[in-house]
Amino acid sequence: MNNVSTRTTSLPRFVRKQYRETLIVYRAQQIEPYIPGEQDGVYHLLVVNASNSPSVAPFTGLRFSQPIQNLYPQLNRDNPVSDPKAATSFALSNPIGQVVVDDPQSSITKESLSKGLIDFGVGVGLTDIVSSSTGIAHTFHTAIDHGFNPITSVGITSAGLAYGVGSGGVENLYNARLVGFAGSITGANATARITVNASGSITAVKIIDGGSAYGIGNTLAVVGVATTSGFVQGYVTVTGVYSHIGECLTVAGVVPAALNDYNTVYKITGIATGNIKQLQVESASAVGNASTTGIGVTVTAYSRAINAGKSIDITTLTYNNTTGISTITTIQNHGLSVGNKITIGGANSSLFNSDFLVKKVNSLVQFETFVGIGTTSPATTGTKTIYIKAFGSQGGTVTTEDENIAGRLEPQYAGITTTLSSAINTATVDNFNIQNITSLDLNIGDYLLIDSEIMRIKTTVTGNPVYVFRGIYGTDASTHDNGSVVRKIKLRPIELRRHSIIRASGHTFEYVGFGPGNYSTAFPDRQDRVLSDQEEILSQSTKVDGGLVVFTGMNDRGAFYVGNKKVNSATGQEQVLILRFRL
Repeated sequence: MNNVSTRTTSLPRFVRKQYRETLIVYRAQQIEPYIPGEQDGVYHLLVVNASNSPSVAPFTGLRFSQPIQNLYPQLNRDNPVSDPKAATSFALSNPIGQVVVDDPQSSITKESLSKGLIDFGVGVGLTDIVSSSTGIAHTFHTAIDHGFNPITSVGITSAGLAYGVGSGGVENLYNARLVGFAGSITGANATARITVNASGSITAVKIIDGGSAYGIGNTLAVVGVATTSGFVQGYVTVTGVYSHIGECLTVAGVVPAALNDYNTVYKITGIATGNIKQLQVESASAVGNASTTGIGVTVTAYSRAINAGKSIDITTLTYNNTTGISTITTIQNHGLSVGNKITIGGANSSLFNSDFLVKKVNSLVQFETFVGIGTTSPATTGTKTIYIKAFGSQGGTVTTEDENIAGRLEPQYAGITTTLSSAINTATVDNFNIQNITSLDLNIGDYLLIDSEIMRIKTTVTGNPVYVFRGIYGTDASTHDNGSVVRKIKLRPIELRRHSIIRASGHTFEYVGFGPGNYSTAFPDRQDRVLSDQEEILSQSTKVDGGLVVFTGMNDRGAFYVGNKKVNSATGQEQVLILRFRL
């Protein structure tokens, strides 16, 4: 890697061409058309995955789509669920090409989301969870450094000498590593850009990657960049760390079903300096079958913890059992919108320890939810906390006129929450003030979400005011109250590729069976059974790895096919063939 001041497009770069999962757009809804030079296009995509492979050789390299007939989870009228768990899809070994799900009441789109989030690197993988005997306190062990409590600023303790290539002028050196030394306990994996003078002494340090698990006062050596003769080591001291204590983590992917209680929401309660792969957390409610020795790497092999944002402390909670409405007042500005789903934990009454939708926002620190009408009014005592879930169902309504980003959509949280220190009174002003701006390490190009408006920082941030592009990605620029919550979010560029497609018209299908694929299997003495609907349609066309087959044809009995639609030539009866759920 080049670490000197040259930064041009001729330097090596890495481009990822393909992800592990193949995700296909099954359906798209246009919210706003794309008009070049005038407005962004806004589209809602319904995505499924086509990465399910049989376990029997020689077909393990084939990848088939999830069963579209399970697109909408089956409704259990006796026990309705608004946020079904992710399905698990299986590609059968017989017949090849058929994919089924473990439970028709589960969601295949949530399974696609889960697999996509892993591909996109959202969250951190877990290797173990160790719980207290009460099932409330837990220790998370992560597969890689967790990225919490990163450095935001440092001070130069010793400027060193002879950094750089000895050009005799000012140099910017990239990818400098900030490491502990002499057995000191510090965080790890922070990198920086350093500026050095003509003597090679450090004059400025810009944090690029804050690393994990640092503490104020950590002293770090500056290494990993070019030096010349007469080199003297330089040192910096950590002066700013963004604390992730109180942030909410949503855990998903712990199996089997007996340990499903672990797939819930937690808040971070402790990050020890230097412990880059370990977190102390509390769950919103007690976890059943909690293990004090750890659930192990096997059951957490496909699990991950996703940061969803800051938890919110409740000062008062009132409940009217006649109307079923609960009014909640918070310590911090809540930043919630109508339709958001929240989880409350820590109340002494189990009535309030559950998931609720925000029904009305009264102020920056007060909102209302519908708890339910009851005959009694239980005590509202306890140390109550609002937990925020990542990528769960929301209650807001989405229309072509109002995308309702704050109440329904859910961007990826990028780990920083703060508030406005002054109101944004017009939709045209391009700057505003943010609380604690010097301790946040916001940078040019970062995306911010305030209410339902997405903004992008357009100049280097040295303090207030922060200059931004307003109302990007189809959002509306609007006014925002002083104290409105500001969240840093991450938007991911995604390349869409046209799927491969085969078109065939007027094809004639013989009894092909599952033999060598030629006419020998059509002879009567080779026919050992009548093919089922599933076998027949799979023998006619197979879609692999997101490809598409469009065809019309006729089978050996004179029935006509248009894709999955079958028309009996004798009676005219139409039938849509569904590859049914099967255990």
